Amino acid sequence: NVGVTVTSDDSDGLGVATSGVAASYYRVDGAATDAFVPYIGTFTISADGIHTVYLYSVDGAGNVGDVQSEVIKIDKAAPTVSVPADITVEATGASGAVISYSDSATDGLSGMAAFTSTPTSGSVFALGTTTVTATATDAAGNTATKTFNVTVKKASSTTTVTDAGGTYNGSAFAASSTVTGAGAAVLDYYDNTISTDLGATAPIGAGSYTVTATYAGDAWHNGSSAMANFTISKATLPIAVASDMMLQGSTPPPLTGTVNGTPFTGSTTFTNAQGETVTVTLSCSASSTSSAGVYAINA
Repeated sequence: NVGVTVTSDDSDGLGVATSGVAASYYRVDGAATDAFVPYIGTFTISADGIHTVYLYSVDGAGNVGDVQSEVIKIDKAAPTVSVPADITVEATGASGAVISYSDSATDGLSGMAAFTSTPTSGSVFALGTTTVTATATDAAGNTATKTFNVTVKKASSTTTVTDAGGTYNGSAFAASSTVTGAGAAVLDYYDNTISTDLGATAPIGAGSYTVTATYAGDAWHNGSSAMANFTISKATLPIAVASDMMLQGSTPPPLTGTVNGTPFTGSTTFTNAQGETVTVTLSCSASSTSSAGVYAINA
């Protein structure tokens, strides 16, 4: 509220008193045709807003002075504070992320005296949720506060895995993996043929396998994983048949060979003891040719 006190004098401008002020009249706001009321002492304006006080005086000789006016602002309302919606971003480093935002405050009556935001725009916000507080104070001392949240979450990671399939060659078939923007993944192999987890040991023998690459994450990255299926095909035994081999019966003698990844010889033609030309087609009777060992040959 504002108390208004009116002072009038009737001097001639040179400090010489004349007939003196007989009465003063005033009105607050209103139209030009609204009536003035006698001023009898301090009056109060309590309504919020911008007000105009109009006043004139009459001296003892009946002379009426010009109407004077004074603008009075009464500001009971707090400033208007505007803040953004809650912000969620991924971390760009172990310390979190730099966040820039836009907020503001206005006051239509007394005007702004101060406006602060904590933490300030452009600050580094740590992992987790931080509340930003914006506080505005106008020239009349009214204060308003608004808040919003900034959440910095762990950054995403992307894991890829490349399988290691091929033909049995006596060596382990190790897969490879990459993790985008983060650390290294751990590989785990599973033998689908015998339903056995091989752990980190890459398979050697023929069969169907699954490899899973898993990145556990770190202080500011989320974990991720990828999976691939692959097959190690059976290899063939390099069995050679000498051209002077003698077949004395329906079952040929057993032969041995070394696994080295090359195919069978195929067929061999030779002349037996009776002078007959014999073509022998070789095939392994064992169920697997991917391991070293002794196998029977059917001719």
